[in-house]
Amino acid sequence: MPTLICNCNQTMPLDPRTLGAALNENLTLHSTLCRRETAAFQKALQSGEDVVVACTQEKRLFSALAQQTEGVTSVVKFVNIRETGGWSKDASSAMPKIAALLAAARLPDPEPVATVTYKSGGRLLIVGELDQAEQVAALVADVLDVTIFSQGVSPGAASAPPDQERKYPVISGSALQLNGWLGAFELTWKRDNPIDLDLCTRCNACLAACPEGAIGLDYQVDMNRCKPTQSACVTACAAAGAIDFSRPAQTLNERFDLVLDLGLKPLVTLHAPPQGYFSWGAAGKDAQVSIEQGANDGSMRLNPMRLNRYIVNAGVCSKIEADALIVSGAVSINGIMVNELGTKVGLTDKVTVGNESIKHEQIDVQKLPVSKAQLKTNTVYQTARGSAKWNGSAFESLN
Repeated sequence: MPTLICNCNQTMPLDPRTLGAALNENLTLHSTLCRRETAAFQKALQSGEDVVVACTQEKRLFSALAQQTEGVTSVVKFVNIRETGGWSKDASSAMPKIAALLAAARLPDPEPVATVTYKSGGRLLIVGELDQAEQVAALVADVLDVTIFSQGVSPGAASAPPDQERKYPVISGSALQLNGWLGAFELTWKRDNPIDLDLCTRCNACLAACPEGAIGLDYQVDMNRCKPTQSACVTACAAAGAIDFSRPAQTLNERFDLVLDLGLKPLVTLHAPPQGYFSWGAAGKDAQVSIEQGANDGSMRLNPMRLNRYIVNAGVCSKIEADALIVSGAVSINGIMVNELGTKVGLTDKVTVGNESIKHEQIDVQKLPVSKAQLKTNTVYQTARGSAKWNGSAFESLN
C-alpha cells in the first residue's frame, strides 16, 4: 500500500527513514504534493493498490484529481499528520506518533456496526396481577393494543375484582421468558393450566363449585390446592368447556412492541433495560416508575428520574454541582460507579455520593399509580416520602 508523505512546503520536520522503517516501506518525502508533485500521487493511484495520503487539507483536490485520472481503481485514504503532530512544538520528536497514525490508516476498514430498526405497531403487553393490570390497561387502551399476561390477583382483588367484561386478551401460564427490544419483544411461556382463558366466560360458576377454593379471580386453578379427582368445576363449566385436566401443556410464543412489567420480580434484570421495556419495580408501585395520562392524547409515559435531579431533590447540592459530582465519579447506583451525565435512576435504586447514601425526598403525585384526577380527598397514599393525605389540592405529610 503506497504511502505519500508531504512536509507541506517544508513546514514539518518529517523523517522519511524513521517513518518508512516503522511502516516497512521506502518513503519519498514530498514538499508540494498537492501542487508541483501531483504526478507522484497519480502514479501511486495507477498501482492498483489502496493509497494513503498524509494530508487532509487538500482532500477535495486529491479526490477530484483521482476522478480525472484514467484507469484508477485504487481507494484513497487520507490521514491528518500536520495538525496532530507535524505542526506541534515537539514535531521533531513526534515521529512515533505520526508513524502510528500512518499505520492506523493502512488498516482495513472495520466491519459495519450492526444496526437495529425500531418499529412499533402499538402492541403492549402488561405483565402482572390481573386486577391491577386491567386498571393500568384502562389508561392506555385508547392508544395502544393491550394484551395482559395474568400473574394471579392482588390481595385487594376481593373488594375490587377484575372486570367481568373481557376488554383485553388475557393469557397466563408458567416458565415465562422475555427477549427482544422495542418493536420486537418475543414472549415465550408454557400454557399448563386446566382452565383455557380463551374459552372462559368469567361466569364464576367454577369458583362456586370448587370445594377446595383452588380457583381464584384470575380464573386459573392452583394445582397445589386442587384435587382433580373431584371434578365439580368441570361439571359446572360443561357448557363452555373451558376446564380440562387432561389437556397437554403447550409452549407458546407471541410478539409485542412494548412491555410494561408490573411484577415484583422484573423479567429483565439488566441495569440498562432494552428500549420499550418498563418495570414497575420490586419495591412497589409508588416508587419505580411514573405513570402520567397525557393531557392531549391520553398516552402513557414511564420516566425514571435523571440522576442529577435525584441528587438535587435529596438536598445534597445544586444541579450544576450534582453534574460535577457525577462526572468526577463520586456517585454510585446500586454499588456501581456512574460518571455519565443523563444517567437515569429509579426511586428504589440505592444512590450514594461519596460514602454517604442519599434518598429522594420529594412528594410527587406523578410517582403514584393513579392520575391526579383519581386522587380521593382525605385519603392516605404511600408516596416516595412516606404516608401522606391528599387534601384536594396538595399532599399533607403524615410522617
